[in-house]
Amino acid sequence: PPVPTASARPLGVPCARGTLVAGALAAVEKLWGDAGLAELREHLGAEARQSLLDHIVMPVAWYPEAHFESCCDLVWSALARRDDEAFATFIHGSIDHLWSRVHRVLMGLTTPHILARRAPAMWRHDHTHGTLEVELREQEGTVRVRDYPYARSGAMARGQAESFRYILSHARVKTVRASHELDERGNFVVTLEWDR
Repeated sequence: PPVPTASARPLGVPCARGTLVAGALAAVEKLWGDAGLAELREHLGAEARQSLLDHIVMPVAWYPEAHFESCCDLVWSALARRDDEAFATFIHGSIDHLWSRVHRVLMGLTTPHILARRAPAMWRHDHTHGTLEVELREQEGTVRVRDYPYARSGAMARGQAESFRYILSHARVKTVRASHELDERGNFVVTLEWDR
């Protein structure tokens, strides 16, 4: 497949923004070093390896979500060794790579309700597929992503749920907890609860 170089959305292939890919690869390098990147290179399929590792990842380009899913599955099974805490640290590192100090300060000033209003647009910015919806109550909320087939994978479901939990934990709340499931229609659902 061609090397992603443009910010135009590709037709027919669900994709994730390069910023997500770059964050994941930076977290792998920070946590597991060159050996971690070599492990990905060795075990990713040829197309995924070419797409994600053989060229500089362009932040505004789009990358096939299936390749990103393969990468996250390998991180979960080979690098994190199916350890929830190690995988959560990888997810945190991926997000931290994207955030500047200013971004962290701004997140500390926001509330779950502000995040809920912005979340659908943030999802559309980073994904060519799926529709994100948020319902908030006093100290809990539900994030539902419709038409997102990649959350059926254990690693992607874990990763998305932990991403939502970690991002919310930077808002003005305490002790954020998350659980995830597929609803009766096959939509990915994350339930978040927090203390004030």
